[in-house]
Amino acid sequence: LREYARRLLPPEDARRRKRPFYVPLERFLREPRFVEMVDDALDARVVRERGYFRPAAVTRLRDRLRGGEFIYAKQVFSLLSLELWHRIMVDRRATP
Repeated sequence: LREYARRLLPPEDARRRKRPFYVPLERFLREPRFVEMVDDALDARVVRERGYFRPAAVTRLRDRLRGGEFIYAKQVFSLLSLELWHRIMVDRRATP
């Protein structure tokens, strides 16, 4: 990847150290639209129909997140990302 980057990017960018990618979850968690998306995508019925995870476990995770425990935000975000990816790439349907 770095070899390819050397052909396309300025040298200082191609040599730059890796940096973590940060998603501002604390900001998203305060957005009503994001909360609606989580509620829709990780609804117990949706989780049960998808069949990847136990609906009760996902519901507990969402409840803990609503209780203000930020440690669960990354887990909920990962599940949300998986569901949205599945809808777009496998089900071939757009999401609101």
